[in-house]
Amino acid sequence: MWQSERFFAPVADLLRLHFSFRYPPQPSVEEMAHRIRTGGPSVAVHFRRGDYVRNPSFNRKLGVLPFDYYERAIAFVRERVPDAVLYIFSDDIDTIEREFRPSGPHVFVRATQPWHAYDKIRLISLCDHAIISNSTFAWWGAWLNPSSSKIVIAPSPWFSTPSAHPNQFVPPSWIQFPRQS
Repeated sequence: MWQSERFFAPVADLLRLHFSFRYPPQPSVEEMAHRIRTGGPSVAVHFRRGDYVRNPSFNRKLGVLPFDYYERAIAFVRERVPDAVLYIFSDDIDTIEREFRPSGPHVFVRATQPWHAYDKIRLISLCDHAIISNSTFAWWGAWLNPSSSKIVIAPSPWFSTPSAHPNQFVPPSWIQFPRQS
C-alpha cells in the first residue's frame, strides 16, 4: 500500500507542501473547485469500481464496497453537517449516477473534458469532509486536506479479507465504518 501516515506523520505539513498542485487547473476543474469552495459545507464521496469490478484478483483482495456502506456514512455525516453538499467521484461515474441515489444536495462530478488524475485528487482535497472507498487514490485526496476538523470515513476492513492486512494505514483521526451493516 502506498499510504500509511505512521511513516510520515512527523513531516506531514512538509509532505503536503511537496504534494501541492504545481499546475493551475484547467477552466472546467477551476469551475468545480470554485463550486466546492463557495457552495457551503462539502463532502467528497469516492466510489472505486473499474478494476475492482473487472479484475478478479483485485475483486477478491479489495472488493467493491456496497452502497450500504456509503448510505450509513452519509447519514453519519449529515447528522453532524446537515447542509453538506455531497460531491460524488468515481472511476465509473455513469454507473454510480444510475444506481446510487443519495438524499439531500449532491453533485456527480464528471469531467467535461479530459482531466488529469490529479485534478480529481485536487477536488477531493478541497472538500471539507470525505467518505472514501478502499482506494489509495481516495486516501490521498482525503489526506491532502490539511483541516484538523475534517470528518473522514474509511472502510473497515480495508481489504475484503480481514486477515490480509490490519487497518494500519487509516489515520487515528479518521472514522472507520464496517463494510457491511
